[in-house]
Amino acid sequence: MYISTSFKKSLPNFTAPITTTTMAPA
Repeated sequence: MYISTSFKKSLPNFTAPITTTTMAPA
């Protein structure tokens, strides 16, 4: 889940799709 935070700061536009994909399998 920590990856979500990293991507959030790097890709605020992809935070939505990335968080969902990261939280689904994780």
